[in-house]
Order: sequence, then C-alpha cells, then structure tokens
Amino acid sequence: MPPMRRMARRTARRTSRRQAAMYSNSYSDPSYNDAPPPQQAPVQYAQPAPAQPAADDPKVILANRLARGEITPEEYKAAMAALGY
Repeated sequence: MPPMRRMARRTARRTSRRQAAMYSNSYSDPSYNDAPPPQQAPVQYAQPAPAQPAADDPKVILANRLARGEITPEEYKAAMAALGY
C-alpha cells in the first residue's frame, strides 16, 4: 500500500477517535460525572422607576414659579391656601 493512503487512513482513524471522545459523555475523571450541575444566578428584573409628580400638578407649578422668581413667597402661600393645601 502506498504510504500516502496509509497516512490518510491513520489520520482518519485518529480524527474519528478524537471526535468520539469529544462528543461522548465519558470523561477520564470520574469525579466530573458525579459533580452536581452548576448553579445559575437568579434572574433580577429591572425595577420600575419611582413615581414622579405630574408636571401639571398645581403644587409643582407653583413651586417652579416661586423658584424662578415669578411670584413672591406671600403669593405662593396665598395660592396654596386658595388651592386647599
């Protein structure tokens, strides 16, 4: 038999053994097969954003106007009292 065919057959045999070992569940270390399956980390879902007051809330509008200097603190207090706060 020519050396090239012998080499090809030997390589094919080695490759098939490697593939069989790679895809089989038998490993040389017996403790590997006895080990429990790995634990997965618990899934944490995203938390909803905290509720923010609506932009059209009268208290927020008055507080923003006071902060911008559009109204005085006395006008702010009077408006809050008129709104029932």
